[in-house]
Amino acid sequence: PICVMSHGSSNVAANSWEWQGTCNECAKKTQAPRDVFCDNFGSSRGSFPACLNTWCPGCYKDLTILRFPKQLPENDEGLVWRKKMDEERFDLARKGDTLFAPFQCDFCWFVNLKGRLCNSRQVEDRLCIAIIRRVNLDMFWSRETSTIHGMYRIYEQARRSSDVLGIRTSIHLQRKPWPLVDNVGFGDAMLLLWQSLQGGKTCADFQQFESIRKIRSLVTTMQQARGRETMDGVSFKDGTKSSTLFKTTSNSMLFSKFIKGCEKRMGRTIKQDAALALEVLVQIMRNLEKELEEVDDQHKRHRDIVMLGNFLLIGFCDALRGNEVFLVESSSLCKYNEQGRPHKRPHVLVPLMGRFKGETGERNVLRVLVEVTKSGLEVRKWIDRMVKLLKGEGRGHISSSPGPAFCNKDGSMLSYQYLNSLFHDELLYKVQEAHPELILPEVEVAEVYNLYRSLRRGATSRASALNYSETVINLNNRWRTTQSNKGKGGLKKMSQLYIDVCLVLDALLDFSTYFEISSEGQSDTTGLYERSSKKRVREMSTQIVRDAIRGASHSESKEMFDILLRG
Repeated sequence: PICVMSHGSSNVAANSWEWQGTCNECAKKTQAPRDVFCDNFGSSRGSFPACLNTWCPGCYKDLTILRFPKQLPENDEGLVWRKKMDEERFDLARKGDTLFAPFQCDFCWFVNLKGRLCNSRQVEDRLCIAIIRRVNLDMFWSRETSTIHGMYRIYEQARRSSDVLGIRTSIHLQRKPWPLVDNVGFGDAMLLLWQSLQGGKTCADFQQFESIRKIRSLVTTMQQARGRETMDGVSFKDGTKSSTLFKTTSNSMLFSKFIKGCEKRMGRTIKQDAALALEVLVQIMRNLEKELEEVDDQHKRHRDIVMLGNFLLIGFCDALRGNEVFLVESSSLCKYNEQGRPHKRPHVLVPLMGRFKGETGERNVLRVLVEVTKSGLEVRKWIDRMVKLLKGEGRGHISSSPGPAFCNKDGSMLSYQYLNSLFHDELLYKVQEAHPELILPEVEVAEVYNLYRSLRRGATSRASALNYSETVINLNNRWRTTQSNKGKGGLKKMSQLYIDVCLVLDALLDFSTYFEISSEGQSDTTGLYERSSKKRVREMSTQIVRDAIRGASHSESKEMFDILLRG
């Protein structure tokens, strides 16, 4: 049998807010705009019969043919907290929904997309109807129930007032039939939902919203690349900033409402890497140091230990992301290894070379680290080992071609997966077994810790715990903006960068210097606070002089002047 579009009486009122019909499910009388009416109600389009589809709000609900993912509150064991008020959330329409969303019924959308009527005997047609229903429901649920009910209540009050006055106002908007095409991206929304039902990396039953939303970006990019849309784009420019407006289906009101409702239903499952505690890193480095003494220099394990130890120290002490550590360049690392040793405040230079996210072109970056942190992390000692290893393998000389410092014997870059597996299998498991007070036994190490983010998050978390000033943290973490002009600084030489770095050397070294674990388990930042106090005194001294010149005499100036006199 064919899904008949005409249903119920054909006597349709001229005004859409006066439409009456019969529910497709329960056969009860329906009234617009309270109940769910198709925008094409009573209108025939092309050669197709007039649509008379209407539902009670509770009857227009999610079909059970497909099980679309819905995020529910749950605890760590995966047990769901089922709230009575949320039992039907996202599963059915509400009173007044079609007043505030562009709605076309399932069968009319089927005609638009397929060019024919729906045949319920065909599995493909039933699947399409189920997906269309889900798109419409997600569009409705872009607004919460309380918002819809509140707006509908205000609408009813405004209607009564206009009837009393006998006038037509903006609330008397006619609902007009849709064209027989998809010009709002409805088919793309269906594709996005179908993709969500495919197995993903995080869950075997469905994909996360973060994955499927990329289809919208794909559609937008492809439509902007078409000749007509490119020509029709309107550009605006204000000084150095410019923007271009394009008309794309993925930015239509319907699609925007759908994507918002879909995100609310699916939620965002965040699985970010846990911060690596400084105490854990110190224990890891002790284990590596001990094992390195027992392994022959020519053994493969010796090389792995040197590579991994340097990766951990550089990534943590400089708060780098895992992919950024791989940009350490071998020849420059060896060339500038001795540069910071005779300095009044000895330090280690770490050169990065390559393309950075969000920036244009290739770029060199020079980072500085303290030789030994107060927690005992021997950065200089480990980098010296890497330099010796690289030179012994024929890399790192002045005449050598640039290449990755974290490399295999043949010079190719080490894989992230290989180093990450060493991080898990050989190190963290050992720490977890020997020191359960540092990593709890129930922690799934391979799922919680990864080189990509754990080092950076551990460093910034530690800096916050030590009460580092925002200036020190930002100067270290926002090196992209300090060594370039919004990512467009060009390819500077390392020697030029070192001159710039020396101007703020103390502040840069402060970040890695004061990672200390005291005997009471508290961090010692006395040196950092002493310098901050001296800086404050200098600032107040300057202010006192200025006040004296102006003839000012306030209590704070006198008090600070007495402190200065006492030394």
